[in-house]
Amino acid sequence: MIMKDMRKEIRNLYRGADRAYAALDFTGVGEITEKDFLESMICKRLSDSYSLEDFRDFFFQTNAFQGGMNFDSFKKTFFPHLYLIEDSLENDDSQ
Repeated sequence: MIMKDMRKEIRNLYRGADRAYAALDFTGVGEITEKDFLESMICKRLSDSYSLEDFRDFFFQTNAFQGGMNFDSFKKTFFPHLYLIEDSLENDDSQ
């Protein structure tokens, strides 16, 4: 559920993977840290539904930020429709 909400919010805010990644990697180091993501507009807009602890737990369970998230991982995680991979969230409308 949290992943689906994050994907929706990212697409609404930035419209594309390149713009979203650039907004989160504002220092240009080539990776997004968990801290950068938690301080982003995405988490702020979802803060009515989820706490920072919910985000941290989700990132821990999915191993999203092991040392940082590069562009390819970011795109596969939040824009899976740009890849030819099956994503269970895209096909499941019950959540």
